[in-house]
Amino acid sequence: MIEDEINRGLITIVVSAGGGWKVEGAKERLRRRGLSLARASSSFLQRATPHLCPINKVHKSSSHDTTLCYLRRSSLIYLTTALMASNKVPVYSTNDLKSTSDDALLPYLTNLPAPYAFTPDHSKSNIRFVVGYSAVAIAGFTFYADRTLGWEATTSPWIIAAVATYFILNTFLTYWIWAVEAGEVYSGKRKTGETISVSSSAQKFSSIYKLHVVYKSAAGKVLQDKRYEAPFTTWFSAEGIFHPEPFRSWVASEIDVLRLAAKQTEKKSG
Repeated sequence: MIEDEINRGLITIVVSAGGGWKVEGAKERLRRRGLSLARASSSFLQRATPHLCPINKVHKSSSHDTTLCYLRRSSLIYLTTALMASNKVPVYSTNDLKSTSDDALLPYLTNLPAPYAFTPDHSKSNIRFVVGYSAVAIAGFTFYADRTLGWEATTSPWIIAAVATYFILNTFLTYWIWAVEAGEVYSGKRKTGETISVSSSAQKFSSIYKLHVVYKSAAGKVLQDKRYEAPFTTWFSAEGIFHPEPFRSWVASEIDVLRLAAKQTEKKSG
């Protein structure tokens, strides 16, 4: 078992701040045994959750005298990804496959090495929430007025105005979701000003995952506007287990800025 080799100190897995897994001392053992690095890391990190240590400090496991070293900045991100990998997704549910893939974009794009990391931009989702909750508040208010003041009160001008506002907000919300957000699952900005927008889609009963990526310069010039697609089987096993490394590799191979970030990560991890 890979866990036994880790516990015996034959394999040490280090999570780097730049992203990706790094196996120290026995990478060839993984290759010889044909083991997936993502699978080994996922299984190991779930067992090692209580042993997360501060940045640049080494922790010795009391039971196995194994050196476990993590960098605080990325450990939580990768633990989240590891837990995602341990949960099975119904392989015939396109919606679940798409949602799991979408959720993997956020930790990946926000944990890229400097200066490629993106900070999430929640402005569009914030507008959606404000409009949606406002409509719900108006609906609740008119329902309360009907229940407490009676039918006659609902014919007053302010109730009619509230109902009209409710329908206007819902119409705007529908437009916002379908025309403005348009399937956007991630929007972020780099410290240097470049922005990225990633939208995803997958047709019902289809095994194809589609991405639309728009990458702009700080001045607003479109640097990349392309659409990509790949089968879910590229990063999901036959049992429905999500494997983050193949997913990241595919995304990085298609998006220019992520390709550059991946090269820098490889240089740092040796």
